[in-house]
Amino acid sequence: MDSGRPGDGRPIDGPRELAADLGARWYEIEDDDPARALVNFAREHQVTQIVIGSVQHSWWHITDGESIVRRVIDEAGAFGIDVHLIARHELPPAGALAPRVATDS
Repeated sequence: MDSGRPGDGRPIDGPRELAADLGARWYEIEDDDPARALVNFAREHQVTQIVIGSVQHSWWHITDGESIVRRVIDEAGAFGIDVHLIARHELPPAGALAPRVATDS
């Protein structure tokens, strides 16, 4: 479903607003099988690449004992759709990157 409801107070509003700022369309798809829904949407709209970024939620990783990301990769690959995973980068704790100075003992 094409959703044009910006700012309804959900955590997804930030990315939705970014998409609007970039001139992209935002779609929300309701399905019990997120991997199948994503790949079917890509096929129906002639999408050739899927980008999955910053996977942080446990529900995204496993469903029925299987990784949703793995299923997207497998199912998309069967249709020639490339899947790109963007790693989540976290900064180390303060001071962890402080330069070490060698001292003579």
